[in-house]
Amino acid sequence: MTRLRPFPRFWLTVALLLIPMAAGATQITLTTDVDPGSLTPGQAFEVVVGLDDASELQAYSLGIEFDPDELRFLSARQLTSSGISGAPGAYAAQAFDLDPSAALAAVSSATASVLRTFALDPDGEQLESSILFADGRTTFPSPVATPGLFVLAFEATSGLLADGLPDLRVGRLDPALHAVTTSFRTGLVELDLVPAAATLQVAPVPEPGTSLLLTAGLVALALRAGRGRTS
Repeated sequence: MTRLRPFPRFWLTVALLLIPMAAGATQITLTTDVDPGSLTPGQAFEVVVGLDDASELQAYSLGIEFDPDELRFLSARQLTSSGISGAPGAYAAQAFDLDPSAALAAVSSATASVLRTFALDPDGEQLESSILFADGRTTFPSPVATPGLFVLAFEATSGLLADGLPDLRVGRLDPALHAVTTSFRTGLVELDLVPAAATLQVAPVPEPGTSLLLTAGLVALALRAGRGRTS
């Protein structure tokens, strides 16, 4: 069995906007190799786009948007793999059917997609060569791929501002174009993505509340009065 290489990660907060999770819903995950809040101007970093509870797919098509004032796109790499025909237990990385690289190098939005046409063996079982696996089981080429759908690499042109605004969004940005479908042998159903997109952003530091400021002021006055009595 091929040993998977661990991927250092910081799980990012997905902007839920108080949307209740639907039963059986799937979340898109964004995982970085550094803490986004610590990025310095000119520093490169990667974001792995994945799913929290689905690893066997027939197809995916997801939209990507990023803030060009804070990020510069560097590259995109497809992660899902399929079984190699005639080689049980061997899996090869697949290429994008719609590679977002050219578009993201020119503009700040694009679509990434891969589609496998399902095929059955004589017993009616789906061939693994027609399934997209997102669990990092790739054995060719080496090194072993990271679990997920795809990787986006960016340069933080001036660091990520703690302005509370999205720096990167990935998901079902256009319901007419974007979807994720499970494999034929797991139902061939479109996943219910809730929320529709995952967001990378650095949250602003909250300002001190009124009560905290009032308490600090009272403490300062008490200390000043105490000094006056002892002088």
